[in-house]
Amino acid sequence: MKSVAILVGSDSDISTMTSCVEQLQEFGIDPVVRIISAHRTPQAADDFATSAAKNGIQVIIAAAGMAAHLAGALAGLAWPFYLGLAAAAAQLAWQAGKVDIDNPADCLAKFTSNNWLGAIIFAAIVAGRIVL
Repeated sequence: MKSVAILVGSDSDISTMTSCVEQLQEFGIDPVVRIISAHRTPQAADDFATSAAKNGIQVIIAAAGMAAHLAGALAGLAWPFYLGLAAAAAQLAWQAGKVDIDNPADCLAKFTSNNWLGAIIFAAIVAGRIVL
């Protein structure tokens, strides 16, 4: 019986998760690895998530490149999650576009502006659960 599943949004994401699979195997865990797109095959994503426990899956690791939508879809989160995720993504995109890598003070300022990023994502997860 498998206890861990690794889901990726497309076959191009599999190479990113290779080290994760290898680390789990070092721990004696042989994970189930599936390509399931929350965009292209939302029903398949929902079916996998709702039947995971019945199939012996205790942990789902979702990785989808730039589409964090997969994790939210698998967790069954409502629209506030996606709004919070968009806010966090916008913050990171702004930083990437505006950082002056030749200016250490600017790099530090951009880095420290992430103080509340985790809190925003956490609040989005909670709000996504409450709205259901």
